[in-house]
Amino acid sequence: KYIGSFYAVNFMLFLLFLILLWKLSTLYLKGSWALAPPLAMILLPGVAVRVWSFNYEIFSLLLITSSIFAFVLYLKTRTLPPLFLGTIAFSILILERPVFLYMIPFLFLLLFILYARRFVHSIIFIALIFLIIFPWALRNHNVLNTWQLGSGGGILLVRSTQVDFSNSHLVSLAISYATGNFIGSKIYPHYLQPE
Repeated sequence: KYIGSFYAVNFMLFLLFLILLWKLSTLYLKGSWALAPPLAMILLPGVAVRVWSFNYEIFSLLLITSSIFAFVLYLKTRTLPPLFLGTIAFSILILERPVFLYMIPFLFLLLFILYARRFVHSIIFIALIFLIIFPWALRNHNVLNTWQLGSGGGILLVRSTQVDFSNSHLVSLAISYATGNFIGSKIYPHYLQPE
């Protein structure tokens, strides 16, 4: 009943991602070359198919791009608003994908090395992440008796189903990830629809 609204939101997130990617590209590429990265993302079947499926990959892509764009602006301007926006987007990304927790020490060191005189900015970065992430970790501790933000077991379960695939199925899977099912079925004679 509400599937259309999900697709609409996912499509809007994808458009926002493309705009941010284009803005980021204009900082490094001249003229119409700045359109190349967004165009590549539109044409890449692995990304385009995510817009029309039930997942949060597009939201993650938007958060990653927002964080990078904001941090690049911060490195250019050395002002606090981009640092706040980038840290908030990065913190939400951590809540969505806890593996990004491992990036915190590297980003902290990068800020500290580049702007040692602005040590306060590094502290603001860590404090803001802590203020956003800690309440969720505390909630998990109280409700689930663990400090973990999330469990990565689901992806292992999905990948374990591919252990006993035949060679044709594995090649088909790799081709489908790279080109999509339609193109994959045209270029590989033994193509099997990946599950």
